[in-house]
Amino acid sequence: MSLTNKKLINPVEKYISYNATDGVFQYYDKVKGENVKIKNPITFTDIAQYSTIVGWNEEQKSTIFANEVLSLKTPLSVKFQKGGNLANGLYAEIKDNIKANGGKFAVSVYAILDKEIVKITLKGAALGGWFNKTGGDVITVDKFIEETKGATKYKVPVFQGKTITEEEETEIRENYKELFDYLESKDQSHNQNQESESNDTEREIPTIEVDEDIESEFKGEDVDIESVPF
Repeated sequence: MSLTNKKLINPVEKYISYNATDGVFQYYDKVKGENVKIKNPITFTDIAQYSTIVGWNEEQKSTIFANEVLSLKTPLSVKFQKGGNLANGLYAEIKDNIKANGGKFAVSVYAILDKEIVKITLKGAALGGWFNKTGGDVITVDKFIEETKGATKYKVPVFQGKTITEEEETEIRENYKELFDYLESKDQSHNQNQESESNDTEREIPTIEVDEDIESEFKGEDVDIESVPF
């Protein structure tokens, strides 16, 4: 195998989700066999964001997952964890089928939290909060907005950002080179799928491109949580 084509290992140390009932972020501890709640407030550095699909299909008793893309102009391949395809194509063309089968639009945020490389999956109520975030790349969550949908009460996290300096970004790139190498590999694959022109310059920290109708669907009072994700 060519060294230039060597597959990079995913450096993510923890996979974090948001518990809308309790208003906390959490991760699954394989050793303990349980979800571990992260004490509030939390602060993390947002390195990269990607669009994806997550969810649960009750009929098949299976989780739902998909590839991660920088732009919704890139086709999604949505699958059942237990095997089999759910849908393939652009989100705008397959979203009804995805929703009908229990899938949800989500954002994967690759980040640095407590010096660890983590991936934070945001969907539903948390996604609405993410699209309303303020500021820059260092994100703090220390406030929550209590909402109600029918008989269900849940908490929407408030994401407040602070811009990092060029020196801080350089230090992050040096200390977490394995993460940037991994993301660069993902982005190159994304560009190939879009048949984009490649270049040898250093890539900026990637930010997802989300269609306006998708973003508005998850912002403010228009958040379509369907069933609040826990």
